[in-house]
Amino acid sequence: MTAFWRPAALSLGLVALSLAACGDRNADQATGEAATGAVASIDGLAPREMLFGEPARFRGRLSPDGAMVSWLAPHQGVLNVWAASSEAPEEAAPITGAAGYGVSIYEWARNSTHIVFLEKLDSGEATRIGSVNVATGETIDLTPGGDETRSRLVGMSWDYPDEIVIAANDRDEEAFDLYRVNLITGESRRIYENTEGFTRLIVDSNFEVRIAERPRPDGGRDVLRRTRDREWELLYQIDFVDSEQSWIIDFDATNRAIYALDSSGADAARLVRMELDTGVRQILGAIDGADIGYVLLHPVTNEADAFAVTRLNREWIPLTSRGAAAITFLDEQLGENYIILSRSVDDQRWIVYDSDAINPGSYFVFDREAQTLEHLLDVQPALSARPRIRRNAVVIPSRDGLEMISYLTLPEGADEDEDGRPEHASPLVIMLPEGPGYREHGEYDAEQDWLSDRGYAVLAVNPRGSWGFGKSFLNAGARELGGAVVDDIVDVAQWAVDQGVAEPGRIGIAAASLGGVSAIGALAAHPDQFACVGTVGAPMDLTRFVEDTPPYWRAYQPWFDRFIGDTS
Repeated sequence: MTAFWRPAALSLGLVALSLAACGDRNADQATGEAATGAVASIDGLAPREMLFGEPARFRGRLSPDGAMVSWLAPHQGVLNVWAASSEAPEEAAPITGAAGYGVSIYEWARNSTHIVFLEKLDSGEATRIGSVNVATGETIDLTPGGDETRSRLVGMSWDYPDEIVIAANDRDEEAFDLYRVNLITGESRRIYENTEGFTRLIVDSNFEVRIAERPRPDGGRDVLRRTRDREWELLYQIDFVDSEQSWIIDFDATNRAIYALDSSGADAARLVRMELDTGVRQILGAIDGADIGYVLLHPVTNEADAFAVTRLNREWIPLTSRGAAAITFLDEQLGENYIILSRSVDDQRWIVYDSDAINPGSYFVFDREAQTLEHLLDVQPALSARPRIRRNAVVIPSRDGLEMISYLTLPEGADEDEDGRPEHASPLVIMLPEGPGYREHGEYDAEQDWLSDRGYAVLAVNPRGSWGFGKSFLNAGARELGGAVVDDIVDVAQWAVDQGVAEPGRIGIAAASLGGVSAIGALAAHPDQFACVGTVGAPMDLTRFVEDTPPYWRAYQPWFDRFIGDTS
């Protein structure tokens, strides 16, 4: 399965800064007391340690043979991988001993005996890939080069279950070469030296390097295929306006075709299957006004079983009878915000994740044949046990007619009839995505939970430039961080006042990275409308921000030119 979504990126410090910046006008909120006129959502306030501490367990996964389950949980003070028999998950034990920044990502190897994990080494960009034998705990460092290397997993194959392909920039910090690595012995060999400026290399199930991507000066990308003579030839081009919506997902089982998301000739990303020899494309799925963001592939055949879009809320659309039966059952059991994370090789058991406004997430084991859904674990059990709060999707018009999909969470007591509209106004925090190409999904967010628990209304907004709503909406945000995006924030604030959601003069904005640039711009241009702004990592000097990016980002200079402006 391949999926694109925005991970949680804001921090407690961001919102705390936002509230503290409000000064004496909101002194009660800044100290963590419930806001005047609203009631705390639980019997007493949810402790900040519970909301922002390390998850109890998350990233639940199933081994390919279905015999084991695994997740990340604290061990030695940081997140590490734990594993257990599927029949006795309560007997789980840690199988990695990472220190420092812990394990951030992991996957089961195709052999079902090893786990491949990525460990962040420091506060910079360096990462290490390792493998661990689940039965013995033996760990092997698989990363070429030293501790300055950045590495990532590129491919696995059922034909070579004890091996993987990784990318590493050990030879040249601006370029990632490919290595074929044995998980058991640690032996590796370089299978491709990237001297052509490729930003992505894709291997098939035989670990043959078949597809490459390279950025063009105009901001688009060339997609090339490797011939039988090992020469590169142009397969197709991704134009400037399509570059954020168009991505190759994977090969099909024949290795003669690829699945891709493609918005050429349309406004939104469609799921297509392309024959490599002929270039013929077959459109498998498309939804007007919404980019396809999740694609579910069969674990062995790689047949596309389903895809999902998230406009207001997530919607799964099946492509096979197998996918339809599963989705019908999961829709009935879980609603609309679930994600399918892993499937056993016999496709009988799936790991499914679900979350809501105040539950960071629960993992379930879905037995497809028996049509049962068994609870596996909660990210934060104490939070998942609380009464549920609704997060309502709302559509807010911009002054020039765009539709901003946003997510409104009201504090307890503000919406007594539970119709999604408040009986009285509350202080409001507007939360923005990190910048162009990101989006808010309406899923669990600790900062939004914290704020609503303390008596604030929270409005998570997707201004122009956000991903998921088609390329016209995305490209409307190009070079508008301090222009039209600021107007969108102002329009959202006025909508909230007009709808009785927000108290005039008690509206703050919270954002990170480039979203923070727009937030600060809104406060600077309209100090009478916003009480405060809190940001994390918002660059105040955009020219220096671009100049100081890591060396391997330089190939993406056209993206900065497109969305920020010409900094040369």
